[in-house]
Amino acid sequence: MTDCFAVEQLFLPFCEVGTTDYFSRGPDSPFYRYMPPDEAVWRFDAMGLDFYKYHRITCVRDPFPRLAALFDRIHAARPLTGLRRHDRAERFQRWLATTRPDGPGAGGRPDQLWRRYGAWSAENWCGGKITHVIRRERLDTDLAEVCADIGFAPGGVPVVPPDDPDDWLGHYGPEAIAHVRSHYAWDLDVLGYGTADSCVA
Repeated sequence: MTDCFAVEQLFLPFCEVGTTDYFSRGPDSPFYRYMPPDEAVWRFDAMGLDFYKYHRITCVRDPFPRLAALFDRIHAARPLTGLRRHDRAERFQRWLATTRPDGPGAGGRPDQLWRRYGAWSAENWCGGKITHVIRRERLDTDLAEVCADIGFAPGGVPVVPPDDPDDWLGHYGPEAIAHVRSHYAWDLDVLGYGTADSCVA
């Protein structure tokens, strides 16, 4: 839910082993998109590789618009357009209360990794296993720092459209705001979300 596929493509030439989709994974293609870092550790180990000797890069996104976008994607088959702002916020709050920032996340089928991990906090996703975090909202500066650290000069910065507050502000009432601030406190404090990056007062 970070829209950072272009960042993955940027670093692809440096990957010793590529990634595949969930259903195509296997002995010859052990790494798949949306694989959590915890699983990557033991996949590396099974291949005789030291996970901790590699650069480990991930992209993250402000939890406020990310959770709203996740809710909208899950309910895309049953669009909520036409609802009053109050009704949308109420439905979103009820849904948000059923999610977790770890474990099952927002549920879904085993192959719906975007749904499960889309609700995870960056704190739980990274879990001390990531060396470089690229924030979607600060893609240019964070990417420049990562590239400088690994000695790579990209030809340009991938274009990722900024979040439009009109797409997600209407989801939030006081309870939902409090929920995100409580369950994603590390993301808000350590990664700088919840200040200038978040339009929720």
